[in-house]
Amino acid sequence: MKTVHQIADHSLRALLVIVLLFTTLVATAQPDFRSGNDQGKGYWKIQTDYATRNTVIRFFNARSEPIYQETIRGKYVKLTKRNMRLFDEMLNRMVNSELLASQVKSYDLLATNDFRYSSVSSSNRFVPSEKPAEEFVPIENRLFMANPFISESAKLRVSFANPEQKKVQIELTDDESTTVYYNESSYLAGYNRYFDIRHLSSGKYHLKLKSPDQTLNYLMTINKPYQEYSLKAIK
Repeated sequence: MKTVHQIADHSLRALLVIVLLFTTLVATAQPDFRSGNDQGKGYWKIQTDYATRNTVIRFFNARSEPIYQETIRGKYVKLTKRNMRLFDEMLNRMVNSELLASQVKSYDLLATNDFRYSSVSSSNRFVPSEKPAEEFVPIENRLFMANPFISESAKLRVSFANPEQKKVQIELTDDESTTVYYNESSYLAGYNRYFDIRHLSSGKYHLKLKSPDQTLNYLMTINKPYQEYSLKAIK
């Protein structure tokens, strides 16, 4: 059965194929272009590299977090009304897919303690068989950055920017790392997911985001009697 992300990814690539029908191979580059920023919608951005003649198309949500990236090699995209409309449609699909996926994961992941599994078990979630080819990304945008936090509705939001699309391991365990509540590998340029933590017992938990370059650790504390939830970075 295909996941929400797989279905969305397939649809997005199909739309990009349509856009490619209207592109032309050229030796020069076009200026960077960013669509209008609708606070409730997000925006898309196109950059063309002078050296590689590759065009990178990035999509961002309303919080300016990257949610999808694609590279068109050796081409540039003519910003016709048709192509801009197609990119707007892709943005709408991605934003809606992101919202749907976050809700599905919230209630599937931690609805009951039955979803816990031994730390020696491997995740059966989809992981690409090989690392994607390196994309053109400006040096200042190549940093791996994360910003997890707990919302007022007791949802743990895990989000990070992974511009170079390196493998990132996302793991949520108890404080002793003996019980794994969630374990996933992601190559996404932008990752954003919500976890419903209201069903977890009082105690301390460990959130780890591990990339090839660095590992970020966070301590999550839950006090159920007082409905208190906290998250802080640790070494």
